[in-house]
Amino acid sequence: MSATATGAASNADADALLHRLAVWVSAFRLDGPELDSDVRSRLRAAAIRSIIDTVGVALDGTQRPAAQTARRLARMQYAPGASALFGATPADRADAGLVSAGAAFANTVAAHADDLDDTCYVGIAHGSAVVLPAAIAAGQAVGANGRDLLDAFIAGSEATYAVGRLMGDHLYFKGFWNTGVLGAIGAAAAAARISRLGPDETAHAMAIAATQVMGLRACLGRLVKPVMAGRAAEAGVSAALLASMGIDGPLTILEGDNGWAKVLNDGQIDPTALDRLGAPPVLVEPGVAFKMYPVCSAAQAAVETVCELLRENGLSGDDVAHVLCDVTPLVHISLRYPQPQTPAESQFSMPFAVGCALAFGALTPNQLTPAVLADPALQAAMTRVEMRLDPEMAADPKAMELYPEGSRVTLTLRDGRVLSRFRGVCTGMPTQPMPDAMLHAKFHACADPVIGLTAADTLLERLLTLDQLDDLAALFPA
Repeated sequence: MSATATGAASNADADALLHRLAVWVSAFRLDGPELDSDVRSRLRAAAIRSIIDTVGVALDGTQRPAAQTARRLARMQYAPGASALFGATPADRADAGLVSAGAAFANTVAAHADDLDDTCYVGIAHGSAVVLPAAIAAGQAVGANGRDLLDAFIAGSEATYAVGRLMGDHLYFKGFWNTGVLGAIGAAAAAARISRLGPDETAHAMAIAATQVMGLRACLGRLVKPVMAGRAAEAGVSAALLASMGIDGPLTILEGDNGWAKVLNDGQIDPTALDRLGAPPVLVEPGVAFKMYPVCSAAQAAVETVCELLRENGLSGDDVAHVLCDVTPLVHISLRYPQPQTPAESQFSMPFAVGCALAFGALTPNQLTPAVLADPALQAAMTRVEMRLDPEMAADPKAMELYPEGSRVTLTLRDGRVLSRFRGVCTGMPTQPMPDAMLHAKFHACADPVIGLTAADTLLERLLTLDQLDDLAALFPA
């Protein structure tokens, strides 16, 4: 459809924040003249890394209860279509596809089911898990290629984080789960970009998505959490389709009366944040954080530090009498289950995360089961783990910027020795990047059990050379 389907923007609407964002989204190209060669190279590399990570964790996530339930629901509610369901086997691939909104929903639930997907602290959101499945589903529906996907993923990600900057951290600390809130706008932007909608239609797509979003942090530790991410992707893809068919939305929904700032964010909004859009891209600076462990990002630094201290000192978990984790406010409000009763609660539990390191020497997706949670060795280890809010970090205004999910770990050993270490950032954080070799090993650990080593090798090569892929329908190996 033409860009006039929803009507040309009025002068007032042209100044609306979403319209300004849409102009950038619809025009963005990785090979565009506005990017110098260094930024283009770094942005491509960052985007490819996020895409590899998200596809890998989504494949592993297809094995989790929430993702399998979402897939059944999607098949019940959506017609067959050209958009693939991640992890479909050769036997069922012929009828595995759904229309784009249904595939975006099911695949996004899978991408977030393990809580092993990347995180961005601009907006405090799991942007990739929502934006990428939306872009792939919409792209496969319109016959897009790999270069189109790269452009759409970057544009949708930057839109997600741009709105996060507009709203600031207050939205999250007020109680909203920003992946569900911001993600719908990013998914709409990505779907609009890969569908080649013009700026007016793209603005209305994001506005339509913005009217429907809802994500409350009360979801933490419940199976509905990845489902909410899926609904954000589904809403974004549907919003782009609606906008292309002439449905309009309120373009001042972020800053206007009855909009996000006033209704959701206590009036807080920073319109100047859009002045930094793409300069540099958030995917490049500050970048996103990749996870080593399938639990909330708030637990990553503490788990890595415990494992490190045990390894460096030749200790086993049995040698440890007590573990104290002094943490930042973001960690403290995120890890809300000291005595988890379900695997979903375990992903937001410091005693579980550190307890696995003590009891098993590792923390993997395979430990997110009722049987492991009930294991007497783990239960005993969990009783030896304590988390508390560090008053110095809570009082430090720079803490959120420098080490939002840092932790000071103190091990008291049974022989009376005390070992302590502060880790502000864990491996995988932008300032301590996960090496490519480790990222690719993580991909294989997630993908191989689902699609096999040979197919995983082929898929990884296609992702590494994504801009050379002629047809997104051929993304997943047959």
